[in-house]
Amino acid sequence: MDGRPPQGDEWSRVPPIRGRELGSVSDLTWRRSYVPADREMLRVPRTRPQFEAGRRDARVVPVPPANGPLGRIVLLLSGALLILGVACGQWLLHPEYAASIAPPRLMVSPSSANRMTAEPNVASKSDRLAASAAPPATVPPASTLDPAIGRSPAAAIARAWRDLAPDLEAALSRVVATVPALDVMRRRSSPVAQGRTKLIEFETAPFPYEGRSYSDARVLLHVPPGFDPGRPGVMIVFFHGHGATLARDVLERQQVAAQVSASGVNAVLVAPQLAVDARDSSPGKLSEQGAFKRFVGEAAGRLADLYGDRRAEQALVRMPIVIVAYSGGYLSAAMSLERGGLKGQVRGVVLLDGLYGELDKFADWIAGNRSAFFASAYTPHIKRHNDELERLLSERQIAFATAHEPRESPGSVTFVPTGDTSHRDFVTHAWADYPIKDLLAGLREYRL
Repeated sequence: MDGRPPQGDEWSRVPPIRGRELGSVSDLTWRRSYVPADREMLRVPRTRPQFEAGRRDARVVPVPPANGPLGRIVLLLSGALLILGVACGQWLLHPEYAASIAPPRLMVSPSSANRMTAEPNVASKSDRLAASAAPPATVPPASTLDPAIGRSPAAAIARAWRDLAPDLEAALSRVVATVPALDVMRRRSSPVAQGRTKLIEFETAPFPYEGRSYSDARVLLHVPPGFDPGRPGVMIVFFHGHGATLARDVLERQQVAAQVSASGVNAVLVAPQLAVDARDSSPGKLSEQGAFKRFVGEAAGRLADLYGDRRAEQALVRMPIVIVAYSGGYLSAAMSLERGGLKGQVRGVVLLDGLYGELDKFADWIAGNRSAFFASAYTPHIKRHNDELERLLSERQIAFATAHEPRESPGSVTFVPTGDTSHRDFVTHAWADYPIKDLLAGLREYRL
């Protein structure tokens, strides 16, 4: 041949160049080129031939290297999609998701005060309410989606991808970290169509407790119709007084659950059994440091089960709290404020003819929580205790009001004398009929 490129059948006479003459070239792309003088090999960096119709020769087109900017962006996007897909798949296949979409179990649900008082057989109704709920399922830890900790397929892929693109590790971590924090309840929550009420045994219930014979660890939970955990809401914690049981007195006679439902507020009710049908104001375990916080944490999980969607627990555990204490329940309220561990989360305190003592604890809480409200409505037989608390607040230069009905504005302190009102009927007849309903209706930021 005369130096020109081989033509036609002349390609068959060009000696082949075998791999052993080139050394280890498994990671490169090569093209043979014939030069008459010394038959050199010309190396072309990472190219692939692109053939055109009707031609035997090849035109070499460069391919972007995988470790270049464009390749790394493609790798970043594909890895992110794969990680999110695997993580969502794990979430969808988790047993808790299946449980959340299952039809809710039939539960006792008093829809009105008339329905609650219509059945005189209190004992049988109490038995029906006393069925315990199944223990709450354990939520999988968020660390299973962390590329630095988890062992899931998504985490393994994330670690391999991070090694290939170390400078993008921070961006990857931010993407993965947002997966468990998605506000699922805002997109999936729906108002409960029918109110749900149940008595459930709690591990963190005030009783049983050392030195006390009371062994009823049940708590009354109520989710009113229309409640939506995806909207601003409030948790009402009700402490009953002497000589009371949850079914006979709190639910039936005082109609606390019915009042919460009738208030039109996006609220849930939590009422623990204190001393069972006895003249005893003991708070039980609520006198321990951090006990109230543990109690509210368990209540959030149990309420989520009652609502029918375990994912509501995170919204419930962060809800503002309004403590309503009647008569001897004042001591449980005082201990929860002083030692409970949730001072900043308590939105307000209401005492229904219940300021019998612990004045310093209530004064300290009022002074240290000026964004919360406090109200004490009382009959003449405990007027002196209310006068004393007014004096303590005046010494601290904290303003208060004496009005015919309590105010719920942030920082307000109100003392409400109700005149010659029956102490026994105070939860249903005080400054107004059904005072809990009247009080909650003033929480306009939580209206349904």
